[in-house]
Amino acid sequence: MSVARAILAEVRADPALAAELATLVASYLPTSPVVDSDLLSVADAAEYLRCGRQRIYNLVSEHRIAYLKDGSRVLIRRSDLDAYLERHDVPVARGRQAA
Repeated sequence: MSVARAILAEVRADPALAAELATLVASYLPTSPVVDSDLLSVADAAEYLRCGRQRIYNLVSEHRIAYLKDGSRVLIRRSDLDAYLERHDVPVARGRQAA
């Protein structure tokens, strides 16, 4: 029996161990509010676009994406990020297949 199967069998046999393992795994999962709100911080917007925060600041300063200011905070609507992505969508050329 492989080590992984032995561990799996042990976890299945011990509910307390399974709960402890679930808690440990959950602690490694992201808990970002990106999914919950339409207004995103710069960090959340960067996570949403899978880029760095500086890229978001650059897009904001170049007025390439719409944003809101709340004091010193920059907030970006998820719909504005989606619109930005739509404007920059590159269609696949005819006769070519996506990689």
